[in-house]
Formats: sequence, structure tokens, C-alpha cells
Amino acid sequence: INTYAGGTVVNNGALRLLNGGADAAIRGSVTVNPGANLRLSTVNALGYGTTATTVTNVNVVSGSVSNVTSGDQGYFTTYNLTGGSMQGGSGWWIFGSAANGGINSLASSNASVISGNFYLKGDVANLPISTEAGSVPGGVDLEISGNITGDSGKGIVKSGAGTLKLSSGCGYSGATILNN
Repeated sequence: INTYAGGTVVNNGALRLLNGGADAAIRGSVTVNPGANLRLSTVNALGYGTTATTVTNVNVVSGSVSNVTSGDQGYFTTYNLTGGSMQGGSGWWIFGSAANGGINSLASSNASVISGNFYLKGDVANLPISTEAGSVPGGVDLEISGNITGDSGKGIVKSGAGTLKLSSGCGYSGATILNN
């Protein structure tokens, strides 16, 4: 396991993370640039221990992140998408820390897309999802096509002038709050 915290940039091809657990395979921020892929090939590749031992930010700039495991990813992670995509297989995008997790869709001429299931747990009362308005053909800045579920009382709060489309089931029992 690497212990550096200076950040990782994926410019071309794919970076495949094969180790994980409480301590992430890499730490700090990860940027995935156009055409590149961050491939999460083991459960908890981004870590879940503390913010000092996890990936805290994943910046996807017209690149992609693939969760190819049957486990969970991203307990403490904030995802910043600028025309990027997050593809979930049979695994889950887990959000468990209110202070250190969420989704930001930044203004772009390309829509950001997230597939795969979400699970809300821990001290997250409402998952923060922020969407900036871009110049996206069709007008949808961020589309989430996976089911959003979670522990009792968990929900989402959407902010920003961009358009969020939830195109699958939402089995969470908490609030849906819209802020602009």
C-alpha cells in the first residue's frame, strides 16, 4: 500500500487499483483526465478508514471511473465530474461521511453520468449532490441511473442551477431536498 498523499493523475490508459480496505491503495486526490480510466478492481479500493488513509477527492474530467467489484467504494470520497462518468458493476457507490462525501457535477458541454447503485449510511443524513449548469445538449447536466437506497432516514439534497436526472429507482426513506 502506498502511503504518499500528494495526489495521483491518470492522463492516458487505465490505472487499476488491486488493493484496498480501511487503508486505500492510493491516497489524497485522484484526477482522471479525458480518455483515461480509474479501474477499482477490489472492494474498498478508495479506502474507508480515515480521511488520512483514503482517497478524499476523485476529479473526473471527461474520463471515467469503473467499479468492477461486487463490493463498495468511496465511503469518504467526494466525486467531482466535469463531463465524466462513473460506471458501477454489481458493486455499490457508498457514501458514509457527511463531512467528506458527495457528488459535484461541474459545468461542461458534456453530460456527466453515474451508473451503478448508491448506498447511504453512517453520518450522512442527506447526500449532497451539486450540479452546475453547463452547455449540455439535451439539458441534463448529471444523470444517475442506479438505484439510490440506504439506512433508515437517509436522503439526498440537490443544489445548483444544473439539471439532475434520476433515471432509476430511489429506495431511500429520507428527504429529497432541492436548493438552488
